[in-house]
Amino acid sequence: MPIHLRRLLCSPYPKGMNAAKLKRREFLWALAGAGTLAGVGSALAWQFGFFTDGPPEDHEFYSSYGEWSSSNITQMDAATPSYVVFFRPRSLKQQHFQVPLRVHSGVQDPINKSFLVFITKWGDTICSFDRSQGRVLKQARAAAGRRFFGHGVWDPQANAFWVVENDDIANKGYLVLRNHQLEIVREIPSHGVYPHEVKMPESGVLQVCNTGDFKTQFGSMAWVSTADGRLLKNVSFKETLKTAGPSHFLRSRRRPEETFIGSITAAQDTPSVIWRMSGESSTRAIIAQEKDRALFTGEVVSWAESPASGLMMWTHAKAKAVFSVGVDQDEEAKVALPIYPHGMIDDGDNIFVTRKAHLIKWSNGEYEEVARGPKLERSKFGSHIVRIES
Repeated sequence: MPIHLRRLLCSPYPKGMNAAKLKRREFLWALAGAGTLAGVGSALAWQFGFFTDGPPEDHEFYSSYGEWSSSNITQMDAATPSYVVFFRPRSLKQQHFQVPLRVHSGVQDPINKSFLVFITKWGDTICSFDRSQGRVLKQARAAAGRRFFGHGVWDPQANAFWVVENDDIANKGYLVLRNHQLEIVREIPSHGVYPHEVKMPESGVLQVCNTGDFKTQFGSMAWVSTADGRLLKNVSFKETLKTAGPSHFLRSRRRPEETFIGSITAAQDTPSVIWRMSGESSTRAIIAQEKDRALFTGEVVSWAESPASGLMMWTHAKAKAVFSVGVDQDEEAKVALPIYPHGMIDDGDNIFVTRKAHLIKWSNGEYEEVARGPKLERSKFGSHIVRIES
């Protein structure tokens, strides 16, 4: 397959970082030409229906993209239909389905692996999805005055899933446990407002980013007991009360005691923050809100880790690039991309990046666009990339 390669220099150099250090972390990207996909065979073809051949793979990924009509992110129609795109990481075979809501992320039942739940952000609807049949099973609405905020996590002990919700009237965040019928089992407070990414670091504990409201409630990272909703631990981000709060986070596999946290900002042109948390208490901003960082604005959308290079990488909603920082040392770098990336996930030595209908694979220091889905006239958003087990 003909591929055009171009070496991109990482800039600007941070103070104290010389070209010799940077050379070891140079990036290449490869973008297939407009007519390339048509000639590379079925392995890279965008498919409808179900996978029909190829070796079995123990996992796959999905992401989503679609349209919206509003320029205000808080007023976008979250019920707008979107495409959910599944792809295999080795064969790169894909298929896509249309669903009746704007998908931000989702969860999977680890036992009944075909059972998925798609979650919207800023909207009041979620839906369950049968992966084996490729169809939506059921939809559910949030209570009056509430909205879903994009993330959830499966609780094996409860055989149900937790989803983040915000009560706009009471200005409170909640962690809501729902069953396979999407019915509410019970709920507990998130101990903040506008909860976003949530994970379960251990049985019986939820770790959640509370973004804050940029007015009176600052952002926080909270550890909450699933048994009774008690606040077990809390890390506050008071220093950025008016400008930024935590949105997405990733614990390093290379150094498990380190967690990297990205911000969402009060305005899309507000400089972002990257925090590094050691253990569950000490947090420091390794990239602060400096006015000269024109590309570091808006929300830090997705995280991924490259074990081979020792990099923690993230995407920004407003940057046509992927940014990185060293896990062992706070060395910064960036690589330009042909798209504005949204979702990103690591898979062994490979990194996958999506934006709208694009799928880009990074392997051995090269970026390559491996597929592109149906073009939509007003395609404006992309989702996280979510791993599911086959």
